Amino acid sequence: MDFTMTLRPKLLLATAALITLAAIAVQAAAPSVAAQHGTYTPDEMHVVLGFTVEITGAGSGGDVDSAWETSSGGSLNIEVADSSVGTDQSHTTTPGHKYVDTLTLRGPLTAGVKATRGINEGAYEILENGAGKFRVELGDLPLDRIQGVSMEDLLIDVRELPGGNDGYRVYGLGDAHYGSITIRSRVGKDSKELYQWWLDASQGKSISISLLDHAGEDARRYNFLECFPTQYSPFNELPGVAIEKVVARCEGVKFEATGARKSIAEWLNATLNASSLQVPAGRGEAKSTGEPWKRTVTVKEILKDGAAGRAFQYHEAFLTRYVFPNLDAAGTGNLYEEIAVKPIRLELS
Repeated sequence: MDFTMTLRPKLLLATAALITLAAIAVQAAAPSVAAQHGTYTPDEMHVVLGFTVEITGAGSGGDVDSAWETSSGGSLNIEVADSSVGTDQSHTTTPGHKYVDTLTLRGPLTAGVKATRGINEGAYEILENGAGKFRVELGDLPLDRIQGVSMEDLLIDVRELPGGNDGYRVYGLGDAHYGSITIRSRVGKDSKELYQWWLDASQGKSISISLLDHAGEDARRYNFLECFPTQYSPFNELPGVAIEKVVARCEGVKFEATGARKSIAEWLNATLNASSLQVPAGRGEAKSTGEPWKRTVTVKEILKDGAAGRAFQYHEAFLTRYVFPNLDAAGTGNLYEEIAVKPIRLELS
């Protein structure tokens, strides 16, 4: 299934409602009663058909990605301090620090740009769920027996730092938290592959999961490091074809991607390296220096005539959550991913 650069009606977004500047709204003069209750034509309104996302600041970022379907959060706020002053202890309120809420982006997973195909020239391929659409590298387990994979969210703590930046609160990275991976497989006659992996992996082994494009090539790859099993279930969903299940916890993950989301994979890897939990002790890999985990995220409106609208620039942003797709050999439809970022500053242009 192709996703063209021309956005579909289902991507209708009220971006103005998603990017809230309520805390610093300034009204020069109150509108007249007629203006408040008048009738407006569509031509007088700011109609947004969709948006693009551009991530810049390090790595190979800079590709404009129009495949994200929803954008939420990212509001700019000012704290209000309540204090008592004077002998009569009169209550007053004063403005405090500014801060920006978490911005969340959700959309289908994409592969690289496909070859010229008429109206879809330059379109990114959307990755789909189903049999033959993903591959799991897990010991000697036959690939055609894998029925599904579920991966818990990757979470990264947010730490508030002392001081401020132009009146904004400043935040930094905390620890990364890796959830469990659950792999379900059909059981063949005299099959013991999954059970044997469960026995062998007690010292920690890697698990690699690839999402495939239309040509069967890796478009997205998750390399989970130092995985150790926590549960083996020899049978589920009986009667019928037996399904065995293994659950594993991992100490790290590395991301690989093609197309516009390559910058997301690089950003995730830089963030996890900086969190000090990405590379388990003793693997001999140097950690990143500086702040390569910070990026500028620009969300730009696409208006009804196709022209660019307002641009919301989120500065010094870092990732705080990644939601993996759920893989099911019997499933259909597009695969989706989600990221959450914590910005420090917001500018509107």
